[in-house]
Amino acid sequence: MFEYTPPPSAYEYRVDVSQIERPIQMIAKDHLIQYSSEELDRNWRLHEFFNSIYVINLDTATGRLKSFTEETKSIGIPSFERFTAVDGSKDIPPSIWHKFYLNRCNVDLSTEIGQKIFTRIRKREAGCFLSCLGVYQKIKQVFDTALQNLAEAKESQNASKIIEAQAEVASSSRALIFEDDAAFGFLQGNIATKEGVGHYFNKALAEVPDDWDILYLFVYPTEPTVQINKNIQQIFGSWCLLAYVIRYTVYDELVKEFEKIHDPEVSKLATNDLTFSAFQQKYKTYALSPAAVYATGGESTITGEVFAPYQTVTEFSKDNVIGIPKPGYPPVVRTVYELQD
Repeated sequence: MFEYTPPPSAYEYRVDVSQIERPIQMIAKDHLIQYSSEELDRNWRLHEFFNSIYVINLDTATGRLKSFTEETKSIGIPSFERFTAVDGSKDIPPSIWHKFYLNRCNVDLSTEIGQKIFTRIRKREAGCFLSCLGVYQKIKQVFDTALQNLAEAKESQNASKIIEAQAEVASSSRALIFEDDAAFGFLQGNIATKEGVGHYFNKALAEVPDDWDILYLFVYPTEPTVQINKNIQQIFGSWCLLAYVIRYTVYDELVKEFEKIHDPEVSKLATNDLTFSAFQQKYKTYALSPAAVYATGGESTITGEVFAPYQTVTEFSKDNVIGIPKPGYPPVVRTVYELQD
């Protein structure tokens, strides 16, 4: 598991990162000029937007990792970093998993089997939460180290080191995070297509507002959204962390919030996606509409339910405030009660 060492306060270096990083909108506009729609479908050039790409993956989920790797190759991603997920079914003390109290699957807790299922889900929710904390800590540590290197380079007045350190800061100023059941394209029924999606992806990123802090490639809104333009919605509440980008502006507070899992004074925690959702009220959060990513389905590593492949509908009107937008709710093939362990 990744060991996090808190660095000195990154922001004491007084670096205006926005003047160092290259805006995603500019990169996208360049791509749309330089490459044809067919070329962008073959290679989305995702790595040029996001130098830091992570996938959270359990050691036991080798099939998922293989599938995700094949997906990344199909859209031209040359590499990504696998982050080892925490297995909630192992070695997590009750003092941690007892904090997860939400019964989101509406399990009947009056029965012995219901209690058993709920315990299993809570342990896995704790593992998922710890996995998110770990990857956020790593992202922040890489960024803070880059800032420290830049400060030292400026102090030494070494021009080449300054340029090198600025590149480090820029490359770590935003990070793209996937769960390992993510795939790329538009889903039509159970059939996925990538035709036109790479071009659409670049076109959508060219339209992201400059003030973004969080950007979803796939999301389930739970609050009414605001349409910013044809391809971008602003999000104020959601669940699901299948595919999203975080910017340096949220690193500190994300780590601080998720570290509460280790605070003995904190007795209750929401799930990782709902905890993350709370940031959408404070930070500018946007989503591609329609989503450019879909979930491959299969067995949930948290609930044990089995889903068919699904893709969300990002638009969510005030007339459809029901907690989960329709259509798009994951079609359940197997319920929590059908998994025996």
